[in-house]
Amino acid sequence: MLSLASDWKIIDDPRTITISSKISEGGYDNPVTVEYAQPIRITSLDKITGPLFANESTRAWNVWAEKLGGLIPKKGDALGEVSGELTGEPTGVPSTNNFWTVVRVDYVDTDGGGVQRYRLWVEDSV
Repeated sequence: MLSLASDWKIIDDPRTITISSKISEGGYDNPVTVEYAQPIRITSLDKITGPLFANESTRAWNVWAEKLGGLIPKKGDALGEVSGELTGEPTGVPSTNNFWTVVRVDYVDTDGGGVQRYRLWVEDSV
């Protein structure tokens, strides 16, 4: 069977982000740098079909398990930009800040060999 654990090697326009695990209300662990994150464009259909997209600042990111060093993302974690390059391109909506809060995590196991990537749905942090 073909393993897709390293399919991050073929994505277009990879980004470098940080993920900070939420450890308490208002408290976060030190950020982990994650290379090869992939912004996902949210379509008009996504906005119609899911209540999650009622917030115009919702964005989505693919992050590969192989690049997380054992970190398992969860709701409430913080995602941040590294180089200042993230300005709203993933959804076409300008961001008001450089940090987002994870509001949902989807586990993607395309080849049946375990989670290869996570889809992180994030919203602007206040």
